[in-house]
Parts: sequence; structure tokens; C-alpha cells
Amino acid sequence: MRAAGRTIREGFTYRKEVTRYDSTTDEFLRLRAGVCQDFTHLMLGVLRLRGIPCRYVSGYLHVERESAEASQSHVWIEFFSPSAGWIPFDPTHGRVVDERYVVVGHGRHYDDVPPNKGIFRGNAYESLRAEVLTHRSAPKAIAALREEVEHIDLPVFQEIPARTHDWTSAVGEDAVAQQQQQQQRQAG
Repeated sequence: MRAAGRTIREGFTYRKEVTRYDSTTDEFLRLRAGVCQDFTHLMLGVLRLRGIPCRYVSGYLHVERESAEASQSHVWIEFFSPSAGWIPFDPTHGRVVDERYVVVGHGRHYDDVPPNKGIFRGNAYESLRAEVLTHRSAPKAIAALREEVEHIDLPVFQEIPARTHDWTSAVGEDAVAQQQQQQQRQAG
């Protein structure tokens, strides 16, 4: 894993704004530059070609800062080892993941766990702003270490779409009408 990560890290340059969220791995290979998402997708492709189970991990990487600045989202991979389970690895930095990484979600690729996902209804204009602040937590005894899950109370709006027309019967009616017109033309 480290050898594959080193090869990718040495062969490509981390550079913002040369790829987009929907850029392909082929574009990354051609440009030889991109962001963490590009490094991660390439690593997933290499592992999957070798038959190694792996997944995309979306989250944040805590970086010590002088002031309370918002953290940047980050992505990395996890590969499955039959003896050890899921093992995280960061191909962008070419290193094993440690306690500075905060997992938000797992998926096959970016489309499964983008930083924001949902349904938008309304005018064409949309704006979204979200900030995540990370900080170092107090040390804990080994026995006290566990995955911490915190409930965030978010409003959920349930909306059942009104069914204005039964499209299945309309399609059937249209097909019958077209068939009748065709029969009339042929008879006439």
C-alpha cells in the first residue's frame, strides 16, 4: 500500500483548481496534478484492478492553526485486509491515517459521499455555506477510547409530492389512440 501511495504521490502534484468535482481520472492522469479527490480516485482504481476491496472516505484532516479557521474537507481510502479489517490510507500525503483524520462518510466514490447532497426545489439560484472547526481533544486512557457519535438535531421536512396525473394510464390511452388512428389510415 505504501509503495502504491508513494508512486502516486511522487508522480502527481497536489494543485488546487486544475480539476473539478466531476473531473475524471483520465484528466488527472493527463494533467499529472489535482486535489485529494483525484489522488483518492486513482488509488481506488489501482486497488480495484488488483482485486483489493477498498472504499472512498470523506471527512476532515485536522491541521494545527494559530487561529480558529475552518477546516478543509479531505478524502482518503480504506482497503480491506482479511486479518485486520478496514485499514485507512491517505494517498494524497502518502501516509497511514492517524487521529487527526475525522471520518464523515464512506462510499464507492465521490458521488456517494459529497460534502453536500440533497434535493433543491425552487429558482435556479442556490447558495450554501458550511464551516467545520476541528480542535485537538483532551487525551484519554486507552480503555476509554471509542468511536464518539454525537446527535445533531436537524429539522427534517417531509413533503409528499402531489400526484397530479396518472401517467401510466395516460401512456396506455395514448398508445390505444395511436393504434386506432393507424388502423383507420390503413382501412381508408
